[in-house]
Amino acid sequence: MNKKNTIHYNQYAPLKAEMQEIVAIQSNYIIAMYTITVAIIGIGLQFDNVWLLLLPYVVLFSFQRIIQAKKDVMLRIAAYIAVFLDGPDGFEKNYIKIVNKTTNRFSQKKPYSWLRNVVSGRISSLQLGALCSSLCIIKYLLTERNGKLLLSEWSENYTQITFIDTLPILAALGLFALLWYKCRDALCSMRDRANYIRSLKNWKKSRNKRNKKKNQNKKRSQKKTPQKMIA
Repeated sequence: MNKKNTIHYNQYAPLKAEMQEIVAIQSNYIIAMYTITVAIIGIGLQFDNVWLLLLPYVVLFSFQRIIQAKKDVMLRIAAYIAVFLDGPDGFEKNYIKIVNKTTNRFSQKKPYSWLRNVVSGRISSLQLGALCSSLCIIKYLLTERNGKLLLSEWSENYTQITFIDTLPILAALGLFALLWYKCRDALCSMRDRANYIRSLKNWKKSRNKRNKKKNQNKKRSQKKTPQKMIA
């Protein structure tokens, strides 16, 4: 192993360890998010208050913010490895090529791609948010009022529906839409990764130019020094 490869390995090893630690922390937060959300849903289903089924959003918003922050750190590390440590056939560069080919295949079907990410569990908080909102709406529509299910009463006399009556449904949909908005960056992680790589490449290019100019000035000063001594 030559000196350059040794330096790269000494930088890569701690970065790899840090990425593994971040992945472990993300997994712990995701497991905790699922556990707490399912527990709250189980409690909420035992009571008639549908608002209890929306309580998990407190957990989902806070946990998703932490998970996204950890993921952003991991994207920055991956970008640094791709620019400064990876060779032309390194893992990061090959991974980017594979993802770009896959992304181009679904580029004309963006809504389908986003839905696929939610259903597949890529964004766990959105998956849990969809479950909470759906259960809240279904349980509310199946609530008995005046001896009838609320859904049947509304279908028979929809003109009597008031804003207060629709408030639980609007809240369930609004919270899910807000969570979706908060998760939009997580659905565009490859775009952020590419931006970080582009920024680091530009910085590296400007640094190389400065170093080259500095070396040229140094050589010129060394050439002028002997002439002054002779004089």
